[in-house]
This record gives sequence, structure tokens and C-alpha cells, in this order.
Amino acid sequence: MFLMLGSLAQAASFTARADRYQLQPGESLLLTLELDQPDYFVDPDIEPLQQDFELISSSHQPLIEENGHAYSRWILRLQPRREGNLTIPALRLGELLSAPLRIEVKTRATGQPASLEPVYIDSSLDREELYVQAQAVLTVKIHHSIPLYSDGQLSPLTINGARVHSLGEPATYQQYIHGIRYGVIEMRYAIFPQSAGTLTIAPQTFAATLAGDDASSINGPQLTAPGRKIEVKSAQIPLVVKPPPPGFPANAIWLPARQLSLHQQLSPADGSIHPDQVIERRLTLDIEGLPAGFLPALLPEHVTGFRTYSNPVEHAQKETATGMHTQTQEQQLLVALQAGTTELPALQLPWWNTESDTLEWASAPAQSLQVVSTGQSENLTPHTTGESIRTWQLVSLTLALLCLLLAFLWRRARRLPAIIPPAPAARKSSRLLEELKKACINSQPQQARTLLDQWLRQHDYHLTSLARTQPELQTAMRELNQALYSPSEQNWDGDQLWHAVTLMLERQQQNNSQQLPPLYPP
Repeated sequence: MFLMLGSLAQAASFTARADRYQLQPGESLLLTLELDQPDYFVDPDIEPLQQDFELISSSHQPLIEENGHAYSRWILRLQPRREGNLTIPALRLGELLSAPLRIEVKTRATGQPASLEPVYIDSSLDREELYVQAQAVLTVKIHHSIPLYSDGQLSPLTINGARVHSLGEPATYQQYIHGIRYGVIEMRYAIFPQSAGTLTIAPQTFAATLAGDDASSINGPQLTAPGRKIEVKSAQIPLVVKPPPPGFPANAIWLPARQLSLHQQLSPADGSIHPDQVIERRLTLDIEGLPAGFLPALLPEHVTGFRTYSNPVEHAQKETATGMHTQTQEQQLLVALQAGTTELPALQLPWWNTESDTLEWASAPAQSLQVVSTGQSENLTPHTTGESIRTWQLVSLTLALLCLLLAFLWRRARRLPAIIPPAPAARKSSRLLEELKKACINSQPQQARTLLDQWLRQHDYHLTSLARTQPELQTAMRELNQALYSPSEQNWDGDQLWHAVTLMLERQQQNNSQQLPPLYPP
């Protein structure tokens, strides 16, 4: 048993996270404990929590699969026992320990009159001003002191001049306000203004049906009777949006973020390679406070001294209580053209730290590669010359056999009908295009992206290279990615993508370059 725990401690990861780290008096929080070893049948020791927190409820999900990984998850609803700065201690699972978490419970205000409304909305921003395209987090809390039916609906958050992303599913908990117990439904949104000026966040409306009485209401029981429809609105909130600061480089892409890191990885990494050996170059960009649609592609299309093959950029978005966390990965395959010492130039990416309000640079250092010559073609001897002669004889014999085979195939082809049905590969390509067209017409983004990737792989096309030469395709892919990777459901119009594919096919056919399958097959 101890041996198993020891090996698990080296291989497994046991983490803890809270849905909120700042609480008002009387509020509860959700603590999630996660283990990336779902076949480990031991529960964590939560006894250390009892000192500062009361356990309201708990649940265990033994097997969860996300993004190709399996997890075991415990979800605990905790009620702080006091105000001030509290600590969720490190919790033990076998020999594994989670990291401690700091929780702030704000001090209860004195002299504040208690709200007697049975249902009301409290909306707040994490900042009153920010730079254009930077992230602001809007928290919307629906308080209700009497039960509500499950038909409650909050109006969608739409802001002119800003992009809005929902930060996960709504959280529910209880809060005591001046001795009155309220149920709270909390939603969080990430807001990204697109232009400088004063942005107005319009009021949101919450409509629901009352399911019980509120004896303390000043309006009397006749207005809080079960079955009555209610409608409440949040306050209108202004947000000051500033332009990029003058100290930011003028020719660089504006990237305001809380954190940003850039990592480059080469494989093989020893720096010594042979001609025609494939080098894999992978660039990973981690950023907090921006969605994937705002991030640029960093790897150049051409690298001096190499043949380059680029794969489409991969995006991964994660919503947390503090906002958006995005990771992009770019992969490029490099093949050296000649022997000698070559260098991959350094990559520099400026970004603006919104926490410290300063300019910072993320960089990937230059990499020096030594391409070693095999030297097999130097100093030919009579022996190697004789081998070359025999090689040419074999080549001549092979060509003669090929000529005989071609003559046989030509005579056989004369007996075949004049109209030959399309080859299976051509039929598959035509079918993929037809299905892609239907997915675009029916506005099905996931099916469209899958079909487009299959069609590109069939013809050895690279989406990154095509997008750089086809501006319509680049714009259409940006809209498609936003529809796919946005946490909130967005309407997607597939006409733009199909129009871009149509233009690309027509241009390829006009230039007589790589043969593409017909757009409208017979």
C-alpha cells in the first residue's frame, strides 16, 4: 500500500481551487478538489477544513473525461465561520498534498439598512476603467429570499462596442444579509471593449415566478404570493475605456493581458542535425485576460535555409473565476537545405501588463543549428565508379520495364469505355465539398471545421499557409474559431466560409497550380 502511494505521489497531481476568493459576509463558496488518477479509490482528508469552514454539502465524481484526460473530482460547499482573511489548508490525499488557498471574507458593514425586497440584482465590475481590448469581469448576483420556480431567465448580456464571453456555468449558494437568508445565483462575464471612450453596460432583466411567501416584505403577502410573475432589473454601469498608451510599439499587435508567457521547443534539441532531417518547432503562448481570437500567429511562413511546413494554430480556452485563460500552440516542421551553421532568429512579442500598467516583452531566444554533411559524394574511387556503372545499368533496366508496362496499360486502356467514373479519392473529395457546403448553409460550425480539416488533409494543404495568401479565408476562419471556442453560444453564418473556399478554388484553377477538385462536381 505504501509503495503504491509513493508511486502515485510521483505521477499524480492533486489540486484545489475555489469558485471565488472574495466573499461577502454570509456567503458560501465551492471548493473543487481534483486528482488526475481516477482509479485511485481513497477520499481526501477534509478534517482540517472544520476549523474555519462549515461543510454544507459534498459530492464525488469518480470519473470525468475532459480534453482527452481523466480526472476524479470532489466538490465541497463551504460556509466560512468568521470574517477576515482565512486559509483553506493543504489537504491530504494519501501522500499527496493540495496547495493552500487564501480566502477573504469582507467585514460586515454597520448601520446599513437591510434590503426587504424578495428578489433583486446586484451587478459589479472588477475595475472602473481599462485599456481598449483589455478584460473587465462583470459579476451579476441574483438574490432571492423566497423560493423561485425553475423558469427564471436573465436577459442576454449584449454590449455595443464590446465582445462578451460567459465565464462558465452560473454558481448557486446561500448568503445571510442582516439575518435574512438569501439564495444567490451568480454569473460572471468577461468584457472586452473594442474602442476607446465611455462604454455603457445596460441593465439586465431577470424574470421568474414566485414559489413561496415572504413574510418580511413591506409589500404584503398579496404581492409575494406563489405563482406571481416578477421582473427585476440591474443597475446601468459605466466603464471608461482608454486607448493604448503611447509607450507601446506602434507597429506591434496590441496585447493587454494580466499574464503572458512564451515558450519554444525544438525536437531534436541537441543542435546537431543532418540535411533532410526533419526538425519539429513548437511555440506555446499562454495568456491570461484575452480570448483566442485576439492572439497573433508568431512563426514566420519562411525561414532562411529551411523548407518549412506549418500546421494550423491550435487554440484552447479555459474560463476561470478571474477571467479567460488561453493557450495557443503553433507547430512548424523544418528541413535544412544545406550543410553548415544556421540560426533560427529570436522571437520578440511586446505586451502590456494590465496589473502593473507597464510594457513587457515575451521572447523565445535564437537557436543555432549545426547541419552536418554526410560527405558520401566526395573522393570517388574506382570501386565506387564501378558501383555507379552497375547502378545505371539497373536504372536502365527499370526504365525499360516501365516502358513495357506503360505500353501494356495503353493497349488495355483502348478497350475501356470513353467515360470513366470518378476515382474513389475524387468522389470522396467531391463528397467532402458538398458536405462542407451543406454545413456552411445550415450554420453548423463544428461540422464545417471537421469537414474542412479532412478536405485539407486529403490534398496536403496547410491551413496556415492558405490563410496567409487568401485574406477571405483568413477572415472566415477567424469568425469560425470565435464561434467554436467562445464559451457562450454565438450565431455563426457559414456563407462567408463557403464564399472564401469558392474564391480559393477559382484562383487555384485560374493559376493552373495544384489541381483542386471541382467546386460543383458532375
